[in-house]
Amino acid sequence: MSFVPLALRLPILIFVVVCTNFVGVLPIRAQFRDIPVAMPVPPNVLGPAPKAYIFIGPGVTAGANFHSLSQSIYTGDTLCGVFTNGTGFRPNFFFTLESPLKGGPDEFGWWISPRIHVNFLGATIKAPATDNGNIRAPDSSLVASTREHRLAASLVDLGVDLFMSYQIARLESTPGSGMKPVAKIFGGPSLGYLVSRSADQTEVVLAPSNGVFSSTHTNTRTLATGQIPNSNALFVGLTLGAGLILPVGNNSRLIPELSFTYPITQIRSDVGWKVMSLRLGTALEFDVSPYEREPAVLVSSEPKKHSLTASVQLIGVIKQDAASPEQEQAIPSVRIEEFVRRDAYPLLNFVFFNQGSADIPERYYAFADKVGAESFHLNSLVDQPTLKVYYHTLNIIGRRLTDHPQASVTLIGSNDNTGVELNAIHLSQARADALKKYLTDVWGIAPSRITTQAMNLPRNPSPSDIKEGLEENRRVEIVTNDPEVLDPIATEAIDRTMNPPILRVKTEVKSTSPETTDLTLEQGGKTLQDFGTARTSQDWMPLRSDIPMAEQPIVAVLHAKNQDGDETTVRDSTIVKQITVQKKRMEKTKDKVIERYSLITFDFDKADLDARSQRVINDIAANVTPHDTIQVTGFTDMTGEANHNRTLSSDRAKHVQEALRSATAAKAGTALIAYNGEGEKNLVDNTLPEGRFLSRTVNIRIERPIGSE
Repeated sequence: MSFVPLALRLPILIFVVVCTNFVGVLPIRAQFRDIPVAMPVPPNVLGPAPKAYIFIGPGVTAGANFHSLSQSIYTGDTLCGVFTNGTGFRPNFFFTLESPLKGGPDEFGWWISPRIHVNFLGATIKAPATDNGNIRAPDSSLVASTREHRLAASLVDLGVDLFMSYQIARLESTPGSGMKPVAKIFGGPSLGYLVSRSADQTEVVLAPSNGVFSSTHTNTRTLATGQIPNSNALFVGLTLGAGLILPVGNNSRLIPELSFTYPITQIRSDVGWKVMSLRLGTALEFDVSPYEREPAVLVSSEPKKHSLTASVQLIGVIKQDAASPEQEQAIPSVRIEEFVRRDAYPLLNFVFFNQGSADIPERYYAFADKVGAESFHLNSLVDQPTLKVYYHTLNIIGRRLTDHPQASVTLIGSNDNTGVELNAIHLSQARADALKKYLTDVWGIAPSRITTQAMNLPRNPSPSDIKEGLEENRRVEIVTNDPEVLDPIATEAIDRTMNPPILRVKTEVKSTSPETTDLTLEQGGKTLQDFGTARTSQDWMPLRSDIPMAEQPIVAVLHAKNQDGDETTVRDSTIVKQITVQKKRMEKTKDKVIERYSLITFDFDKADLDARSQRVINDIAANVTPHDTIQVTGFTDMTGEANHNRTLSSDRAKHVQEALRSATAAKAGTALIAYNGEGEKNLVDNTLPEGRFLSRTVNIRIERPIGSE
């Protein structure tokens, strides 16, 4: 128990002893009653051992925490007011053990009711600032302000409750209505260890609405954070509560309860700070007594009529395109086919930095030494998400500079040119130097092949009047004399499709009493999808990685059971046909290759193609055949107005389509090239600057029949 805090060892030991007494000893008592006595025993000397009853189970409550304190508020050395009180609403959890001291669970009387609990005692405490003065508005003018201080306390109490409870009446059953609920009261000491006792103190501008702090450029600033000074680790309180016992079946019961805890200890040893809690919740307890209870028997005047029927049907669903309606069809088989897929991942030639920092952010994958760099290969990026590939940008550049010894790069550092970064040329230079140091120290690139430059705003800056634009301008741009260094990352993999792409399971259950159901989709004893409770119609549309690879039938299994004790299991199945690339080539059947490319060189709110995009288009056009079907789809990031973004994405796609047609005009045949704009799509996490750049893209999908290349 060396890992258990000293303050909790005694309460936990008491709880373990109680559990051992009522769980470990009881089976021995039960056996003892069955041992025959070989010699005469005087009456009443050795009678039958008394039965013991044990209920255990989890519980959850919603608690209102009332904080009462007198803590001074300081900013620097200035007294700005006092935190006095606050209220927070938090969840709480417990596990209880209950056993009557005398008699059975249906009798009234005293019970022992110890618990293990996790209580969340936090709250946000607010106090108006007493030193309201002038602050700076966004236009740099000074205006009168109204401010507020907030203390967000995070207090988590792990401990035990040494409760006793009293059941005030006997549980009785009545014909036609079952068991009647009975009230109980409970209470006792609560002992806990505060595993979390931290707080964040912030200051917030309430008025004017556009007032901001110069240090944060927002209406909020943090004054202090971390563990509460002079905080007590031990939390002790007294709890009193009441509950209602609601029997559920013969072996479990639901107990809604209301309780109040008054603290004996304080949160801080040097400041009056107490937390009182009012909690409303419920416990679900199960009878784990070492004997079988005799259920209450209710005689019905009429015999029950048992009836349960169920059916399940497996069908396919197809859609011609996103705008067309769904079509259901009978599926004698599911066709799973493999295709060769060639992808071109975009290589974004920017590395973004945090405000005021020249350290390469931790989200970028960086090796510690040359040994790690030597183990990196571009084929390790196959089938990886776009953002994960991007975070290897420095390693991709390092590998390509190693493979192209005549290539050189220029690293152009920039900043957002506002606030702490205003005219910070030195910061821009430090950012470029950080990338150069990584490429030289880890990848062994000669320093003479790497040039650094520094400027304030980048060459093609994003807007400085929005937060997203400021984040995008804190970057280093990578340019090179060898276009292959920044070419998209080409990979080849096997893609798999399922036809129909959606399997729909339809079920129907009829019963004279409420029923429970369980619906699964299985193949060869493996669960493909666990739907849980069956509904009238449920769909399975697997991801590419979840498409089955076996040829065993796919089976929908419905199990139903009603309260009358009837149960049934019904099934429906469809066969699976696997069409692999190897099989198609051996049998010389029709096949196709799917190629996908991305262009990522669109600047903010622009649809023009630059030299890098034109190079990719020319490479694609060189391999286009008249038999190809090409779809060009444009996208934007999530910033801006939706209608404008839809038009912008369409313009981007149109320019790429026109460039492809121009590049393939000299060929004998013309491929079918269609385009559309999808507008703003969260293709990559748009909360990050790299995610927004990677979403300003055009995707090109080429479907090419085998034999036409």
